[in-house]
Amino acid sequence: MYERMAEKLKTTSALRWFPSRGAEESWIAEVEEELGFSLPPSYRWWLIHYGNARLNGGNILTIVSPEHREYDDSDFLYIHRLNKAEEW
Repeated sequence: MYERMAEKLKTTSALRWFPSRGAEESWIAEVEEELGFSLPPSYRWWLIHYGNARLNGGNILTIVSPEHREYDDSDFLYIHRLNKAEEW
């Protein structure tokens, strides 16, 4: 499944992705620990291999390095913390 996805990403124009910006396993583990649950395997694969992307003008959330997490609005944990603070 993942190989087919990688092949499709090479030729798609609907999704703008950014190679070599994947998340490190330790960053994902930190996010999962704070959330209290594991992320789906397919999303973990995406995060490690691609990191982030834009689809129809919107971002697919990523996980950024901990030192940039407090101000990167494409970071999954940043958005989670914002939602908790605003009680959304």
